[in-house]
Amino acid sequence: MLRADEVNREMKRIEENFYKWLQMGGLDYKEFLKCRNMSDFQIISGHDNGYNIVAIGSMTNGQFVQLGEQFAYRSGDVNAFQDLALLLLYIAERLDSANKADSHFHQQSDYFFNQMKVFIQSAEDYMKNS
Repeated sequence: MLRADEVNREMKRIEENFYKWLQMGGLDYKEFLKCRNMSDFQIISGHDNGYNIVAIGSMTNGQFVQLGEQFAYRSGDVNAFQDLALLLLYIAERLDSANKADSHFHQQSDYFFNQMKVFIQSAEDYMKNS
């Protein structure tokens, strides 16, 4: 079991990675929060030269519009995948929290969390069966 100081270090690392991701994607936090109203949120993934590539965004007029920078990690690297999963859940939590704070937007409860959870579970299942 993790001690409180270990949990705090891990949370700080996840938050740092989140802000690096925002910066790499050319987003500031306010711009990011505007994306909380995506109605067709999607996570797409693929493989390229030994890396898994993951992008999040939405479909708009039949085109995938990416939110921020894409993510890449070496195929089969369980630790890197776990880091990505934690970051995706952090992103989802930020978007879902923004929705809960804004009574004008009626997105389903935990919309982004549920989408991320399905993606993470399917990726874990894929890794186990590979």
